[in-house]
Amino acid sequence: MASWAGKSKSKRFNSEELTLLLVGCPTKLKPDGDTSRRICPRCNNASVFQAKSRTWFEVCWIPLIPMKSNQIWYCGMCHWQVPLQQG
Repeated sequence: MASWAGKSKSKRFNSEELTLLLVGCPTKLKPDGDTSRRICPRCNNASVFQAKSRTWFEVCWIPLIPMKSNQIWYCGMCHWQVPLQQG
């Protein structure tokens, strides 16, 4: 009879076999343009401001390539947003 005591079938990973690469496309906001506060239509707080919304391609939390950018109205309290209309 074969004894299984002390023998393990689990495989251990060494650092060469396991590579973790974290990528993402987060959106970052930056106040831009008109700095006066406006009333939010959703939460009724005076916390709406004009901002620039920019989506970045990032690797390991380091922003590398700006992908998309647009001007928006943004509420800092309830996170309501709408694109800024030109004209």
